[in-house]
Amino acid sequence: MDTALWCRCEVLLATPPTEYTPDLIDRYTDYRKFVVHALELMGRSRRDLAEVLELSDSMLSQVLSRKRRLRATLVPALADFFGLGEDGRQILAALVDLDNESARARRTAWATIQAHQRYLAEARPADDILELMSSWYIAATWELAACEGFQADPRWIAKAMNPPITEEQAQHALQTLLRAGMLEPAADGSLKTVDQVVWTEQIVPQGPRAMAIMSLQRGVWDLAHSSYERFRANERHNSVSVFALSEDRYEAVVTRLRAVEQELMVLTASESDEQPNRVFALGVAMFPITDYTDSFEPDTTTDTHEP
Repeated sequence: MDTALWCRCEVLLATPPTEYTPDLIDRYTDYRKFVVHALELMGRSRRDLAEVLELSDSMLSQVLSRKRRLRATLVPALADFFGLGEDGRQILAALVDLDNESARARRTAWATIQAHQRYLAEARPADDILELMSSWYIAATWELAACEGFQADPRWIAKAMNPPITEEQAQHALQTLLRAGMLEPAADGSLKTVDQVVWTEQIVPQGPRAMAIMSLQRGVWDLAHSSYERFRANERHNSVSVFALSEDRYEAVVTRLRAVEQELMVLTASESDEQPNRVFALGVAMFPITDYTDSFEPDTTTDTHEP
């Protein structure tokens, strides 16, 4: 995929719809968010929906604010109100089932949602991988799924991030990871990370991959800069070194850095008696801040012209 096509896909994915279509439900892993957004685009009120579902206005408000569960028997009427087709009805039923008290029912619901998201991704297999490679909060959401107490809820994810992200960004992160096959249903009815993830050159072209990594680096560097204000000294490690090197010594340092990075990745991925409970970002950058002194010839001419 060329870079221009990837950018167009990014724009289309990020552009919010201006009118209602039934495939709006494909953008959500929370049926409540779908209902609120769909009503807004349709120009309909909550009272209109409450009348169709034969609920009081207050009861519907409690459902949409997560104070009550929606009865499964109301799903067909809800689907009819929003004009959902067969696929949309199945997804809506699965989204409602994410509130089910049964872990087995929630796991089945996530499996249905995951399968649908993977189907939607078939036409653009590399896009989602490139997107998560370029976004710090999507990468962080994937790591967060391995942490103790993780909840596959956009509200929970948005608040867990530091700095916080929006619920829409958290929603987008979940769907991107589901489409990329990096999250799967867990035994407890939530989501868990996939242990083995392989990205080949055929799946992720080198050029767009490099652009994605640069975007991720910029995002992480911005976070590193603001970490001084957001965290205590004992919660972060920041250091900067400036040194002179020859070409041979430069290669030796880079080789050592790569070895250290691999060692740290093995260490963080190794089994532990304790489940992780926080996500960290580590960035290492070494770059020149002068030209070569043995070939640099500055302009030493002076302007002797008298005014």
